Amino acid sequence: MIEVQNLSLWKEKHLILERISFFLDSKRTLGIIGESGSGKTSLGKALIRLFDSSFCLQADCLKIDTFDVLRLKNQREMQRLRSYAGFVFQDMYGSFYPLSDIGEVFDLVLRTHTACNQKERKQIAFALFDRLGLNQLDLLWHSYIHQLSGGMAKRVQLALALACGSKYLICDEITSSLDEKNERMMINYLKELKKEIHFVFITHNPLLLQELCDEVLVIQEGKKVEYASCQDFFLHPQSLYSQALIDEWRKNA
Repeated sequence: MIEVQNLSLWKEKHLILERISFFLDSKRTLGIIGESGSGKTSLGKALIRLFDSSFCLQADCLKIDTFDVLRLKNQREMQRLRSYAGFVFQDMYGSFYPLSDIGEVFDLVLRTHTACNQKERKQIAFALFDRLGLNQLDLLWHSYIHQLSGGMAKRVQLALALACGSKYLICDEITSSLDEKNERMMINYLKELKKEIHFVFITHNPLLLQELCDEVLVIQEGKKVEYASCQDFFLHPQSLYSQALIDEWRKNA
């Protein structure tokens, strides 16, 4: 369950998000859509307070299951939240430390979030790699993220988020920069993962909404334009902005 009431976000004096509210049942998957610069990524980060001190976040209510997000007081509590609700960044290359190979990154993350020994940590990582269709796992383990193709890097990034044991994953443009084959492959993996993990997808791509989402939240210039079921969003869009997003996608499909 995610409950948001009157969420607003500022950076210094600049208003980024204004009084956004929605409720998402735990059995439903949310897609947040809007043009570049609309504030959709900022909203995704706001759900887990993924900002530095130059931002000001306010809300009457901001909850993810039992976590009252705005009442969390220290780094330990925030770490628990971000293990429970992880964030998958759009820049898969920039989200990895460039001087550590993939094995070192996974070992550090699993050492932080689990009580497993070194052998068990590697087994967990390899099981996730295998599940996401990756191969030559020993070679992959000793590779650096910049050595991978976009499709492989996206899957490794997703595997790292899954390794933390997250119950929720907030995925920012997870199919962007992928060719048609890799996009379809990623959507199929995500369909399987939906059976056990709750997702929030931030996207500009209505295809991802159509394939994976139950609810759609439309953001324009930091404001909620529409919140509807995915079916209603496509069949009966409530605004000209929503209709324009759909029309643009169909024109380019």
